[in-house]
Amino acid sequence: MWEIKELDIKMYKAGIIRGMEDVANEWLSFLRDNGEAGMETLKNEKVYLESYFQAKEGDSTYVYMLIVAKDVEAANNIAGESKNDIDLKYFEYMGRCIDPSSVTVLDCSFYMENLSGLHD
Repeated sequence: MWEIKELDIKMYKAGIIRGMEDVANEWLSFLRDNGEAGMETLKNEKVYLESYFQAKEGDSTYVYMLIVAKDVEAANNIAGESKNDIDLKYFEYMGRCIDPSSVTVLDCSFYMENLSGLHD
């Protein structure tokens, strides 16, 4: 287990290209179905938690990605340069269904943690 001194937390809001909602669902299913292999990529990236949410807002669909890491930017760089099959497929799905001009990054204002409570 990693020693957590300070957490870098980011929430990404990404718009799904209209008509590509099925691809987005396939992408999230791929991540869920390959969770064990995905956990190995998280270890390499020093990511502690990666969560995905979907939301329908008006007539648009969004995927929200919550990333908790030692350094989110460094983790993204490691993933982006990876030749791992999981990472390659991940970015292939993103490229097919995410509108890059719609991506918003939300920085965490503050957080509370009770990670010691995981062992209770």
